[in-house]
Amino acid sequence: MFNPYKYRTSRDIRNQLCIYFLEALHDGNRPRFNTRSAALKQKAPDAPHQDFINGRIRRYKSIFHTLNISEAPAQDAANFPADPMAVAAFLFSSKLFYECHEWLEESWRPAKGPKKKALQALIRTTGAFALCEAGRTTPAKSSAQKALALLEEFQDHVPAPFDPDELRSALQQLIRSDTP
Repeated sequence: MFNPYKYRTSRDIRNQLCIYFLEALHDGNRPRFNTRSAALKQKAPDAPHQDFINGRIRRYKSIFHTLNISEAPAQDAANFPADPMAVAAFLFSSKLFYECHEWLEESWRPAKGPKKKALQALIRTTGAFALCEAGRTTPAKSSAQKALALLEEFQDHVPAPFDPDELRSALQQLIRSDTP
């Protein structure tokens, strides 16, 4: 069974695959992603883990295609990514919540003041949806409430292209929902 919240092997696979994906988003080196993800799949202990890897790779390939990250290595890694917040919003809208969470943390670490708090609201939002997706309703709602409080206080500092009103509505819906 694949469950990164319960099993270390699942968590390690999810985390490592995410690292490979984010590196490819940063430097445009999709061949390295392909090699590393294939090696990770070969080491996967059973079908549920391999199924997770295959499913994520399919979703990642769609992201690569949309962001024009080709199969050839990037010639100029300095151009990747052109707009980190646009990438984050795209990951969020693609329902790659865990990956979006990890991507946003890279911008959050060096940020200061209200910008840091607004990014924290986005990170908590993505965390809430990742938990909900995993069927962890109670922690998802708790995280959503914390995200909503931060979002309401720092909404004027939420980076474009995120829309604070849409995020607020989605969080409120998650909090009110009875099922994940």
